Amino acid sequence: MTFEDIPFICKADHDESEAFVEYLNNNLNNQKDHKCSAFLALLDDQVAGYVFLYYQCKWGGLKDQGIPGVVDLIVFEPYRRKGVATALMDAAESEAKQINSSVFTF
Repeated sequence: MTFEDIPFICKADHDESEAFVEYLNNNLNNQKDHKCSAFLALLDDQVAGYVFLYYQCKWGGLKDQGIPGVVDLIVFEPYRRKGVATALMDAAESEAKQINSSVFTF
């Protein structure tokens, strides 16, 4: 996922609010700072969903233990039950395994 994808994600989510754009920008800035990876799923050249993998869990009981966390797995309604969530989780888990044998999912 890149900053250029934000308008397409907003359109797919039917949310072009300033708060949502800021949320996506914050996550992509974290990706730029090597704190997370942002994965974008496309199906038939359309934005189907996304997920963020934070390299160190920042929330809950696993905070600051060096365990990657999967955050906000989102699949948009028209693309559900088509393997999009599985593909996103597979990508996030594959990257997480390079960091730690455990993965935390929110």
